[in-house]
Amino acid sequence: MRIETTYEPCIICKQEIMLRQQLLGNNTTIEVENPIFPNGKGVEGAEDFILFSKQ
Repeated sequence: MRIETTYEPCIICKQEIMLRQQLLGNNTTIEVENPIFPNGKGVEGAEDFILFSKQ
């Protein structure tokens, strides 16, 4: 399963993603893709998103 997000998932979202993976079974892989700055930092919040979209 692939989940594409605008921002880095918050801790609550990460817990929900891990719960879904457990419910679907150990053979299930969930990939979360979100925008990443060239320095490797994920986009967090509207201000970061605006900066990222101007690149």
